[in-house]
Amino acid sequence: MKAPVQQDLKGWAERLVEVPGVQLAMFFTDDGLKAGGSTNLHGDAQAGAAAMASGMFSTALATVRALNRLPDTAEVALDQITVEVGGQFLIVMAAGNHTNLAVWTEARADIGNVAFEMANLIGRIGAKAFDSPAREHR
Repeated sequence: MKAPVQQDLKGWAERLVEVPGVQLAMFFTDDGLKAGGSTNLHGDAQAGAAAMASGMFSTALATVRALNRLPDTAEVALDQITVEVGGQFLIVMAAGNHTNLAVWTEARADIGNVAFEMANLIGRIGAKAFDSPAREHR
């Protein structure tokens, strides 16, 4: 299966915004680039949020490695992080190789249902659809 284009990712993000309690949804790469988001999340805000969510995911991985005394080269599969702020939630899930999915909820959201819908979407699309090569740093 070929990698999805940005328009596909926008459409899938829009489907998540239809889940009760979800305010915003976006896909982003491991290196912090926006890949597609709901229409209510505009370009600059999405770019900044993608960079910050990527940083949070990287920090969580580093924390897991440190707590388990694992070397930086150790394979660690981080599936999800959840942050609560004033009753609202940011949920970030790995969506495939080098791609992640983040949603921001209202305070009244059923985060169990939101996480289920996120995982269901990722499963329906298929992890291989999200494969995007890591960028080479020069």
